[in-house]
Amino acid sequence: MAEAMVLLAAPWLIGASGMPVRLQPPVVLLCWLVQAVLLWRRLGAPCRVLWLQDAPRPLLLDGMELEDPALHVRGPWLQLRWQDPGKRRGVLLFWPDVLSPGQRRELRLAVRARQISRKPP
Repeated sequence: MAEAMVLLAAPWLIGASGMPVRLQPPVVLLCWLVQAVLLWRRLGAPCRVLWLQDAPRPLLLDGMELEDPALHVRGPWLQLRWQDPGKRRGVLLFWPDVLSPGQRRELRLAVRARQISRKPP
C-alpha cells in the first residue's frame, strides 16, 4: 500500500524537493517506472507463512526452520532477521498495517523466547 501512495504522490514530493523545474518531469517518470516494477515484483511474489511454535521448537518460515531469529523494531515497522542453514541471512519486513497489535506482541514474545540459548553448554 505504501508503494502505491508514493507512486501517486511522486509529482508533489518531487515538486516540493526544490529540484529544477526542467528536471522534474523525467524524475517523476523514472519514479513511476521504478515503483511500477517494484509493485509488479511484489504481486508476483508468493505469500510467506510464518509459524510461531511453542518456545522450545524453532520458528518456521514456509516450513523451514529459522536459525537465530532476531526482531528489530524500527518505529512502526518490525524487521525479522535470521540466519539460513547455508550461512545466508534472511529478512522479513512487517509494515504497520500487516499485523494487529496482538500479533505484533506475539511475534515479539516468540522471538525473544528463542534468543535464549537452546543449545547445551
